[in-house]
Amino acid sequence: VQRLFANSDVPKKYQWKFLDDFEEAGADGAPIDGAQELKGKVVTSRIEMCKRGKALRGVLLWGPPGNGKTMLGCILLNELMFQFATPGKYLDLSLQYFEKLRSTYNEESDRYGQTWNILEELSTIPCLVINDFGVQRNTEWEQNMLYNLVDTRYEYERLTLVTTNRPFEEIRELHGGRIYSRLQEM
Repeated sequence: VQRLFANSDVPKKYQWKFLDDFEEAGADGAPIDGAQELKGKVVTSRIEMCKRGKALRGVLLWGPPGNGKTMLGCILLNELMFQFATPGKYLDLSLQYFEKLRSTYNEESDRYGQTWNILEELSTIPCLVINDFGVQRNTEWEQNMLYNLVDTRYEYERLTLVTTNRPFEEIRELHGGRIYSRLQEM
C-alpha cells in the first residue's frame, strides 16, 4: 500500500486523506451545498461497489472552484488504494500531463521518446484521477492527446475520475464532441 501511495502522484496536501477527512466547507470556509450528499454518492457508494466486486467506470465531479472536487477525487483514489490495493494515479492536466508529453519530444530530455510509455501507463492503470479537465489550451495536439487518453481508458473500462469547473458546453465541443461522448458513457 505504501508503494501504491508513493507511485500515485497524489499531491502532498491530499496524501493519506480519507472519508473522515472530507470537510463540508469550501476553501473560503463557507459550507458546500450538497457536500454530505456528494460524499455519500460519489465516494461511499463507489467503495461499497468495490466491496461487492462490481466494476467502476467513471465519475465526473463538476462545480465552481473551492468546492472540494480535487480532494474528493483524491479521497476516492486513496480509499481504493488503501482498502483494495488498487493501483492508481493522480494527473493534473494543467501541470503534469501535457508538459510531460511535450518533454518526450525534446532530445535533451530524459523522457525523450517515451510518449507511448507515458500514455500506456496512464491508459491502463486501474484508477486515474484527471484533475482540472478543461484547462488545456485546446490546440489540436492537446485535444488529440486528451482524446487518446480518455478513449483508451474507455476501451479498457478503467475507472476514471474527472474534476472540472468548465461549463459543459465547452466540454461537449472538445475534439468534435468525441471526448464528451466517452466521458458520458463512462
